[in-house]
Amino acid sequence: MAKPKSVIPACVPSAPLVRGGIYVGIDQSLTGTGLVIFDDQAALLHQACISTKPGQVPMDEVNRFISLFNQVHEAVTRVAAGRTVCAVMEDFAFSQPHQMAALGGLGWHFRIMMSRTPWHFATCSTNNLKKMATGKGACQKEQVILGVYKRWTFESSDNNVADAYVLGRIALTAYAKPSSGTLGVRKDDLEVAQKLTIYR
Repeated sequence: MAKPKSVIPACVPSAPLVRGGIYVGIDQSLTGTGLVIFDDQAALLHQACISTKPGQVPMDEVNRFISLFNQVHEAVTRVAAGRTVCAVMEDFAFSQPHQMAALGGLGWHFRIMMSRTPWHFATCSTNNLKKMATGKGACQKEQVILGVYKRWTFESSDNNVADAYVLGRIALTAYAKPSSGTLGVRKDDLEVAQKLTIYR
């Protein structure tokens, strides 16, 4: 009887080491895109919630997507001031099937546009975002807001900004690669960073 062939696992790329950059969390949403930016010492440099409204004609929705990324790009470029940008955005939220077409389009628009910049970027699953904030992969938005406050004393009533805060922390962990115990990084955070989808 022939032995089964061994299966070689696909190579999962890890994030490159980037020191002295800025580390960006993006929670993309049509109604309120959260944006949070840290420096390499985990100092909060910028936070924003960028909101848009539905348009009247089909082309308005195209312009809505374009405007959201442009506003993120402008803010990040301004804060970066020549430093290397490392961004982590939330991956597709499969729990919202009625919005998947729009959210999928927005998510791919952000990926395509980031691929045209020199930025490093990755995506993080919703479960890993929640795990980083609360220690649990399944919880409500309000628990993430509370978890962010308890862990980092960052207060926001907007769940998109709270999510972006966590994503920015994940970007810092993945790309600056601080050791466990420094900059408030825990061993579990390193495991979350290893589960990102790294594009660059």
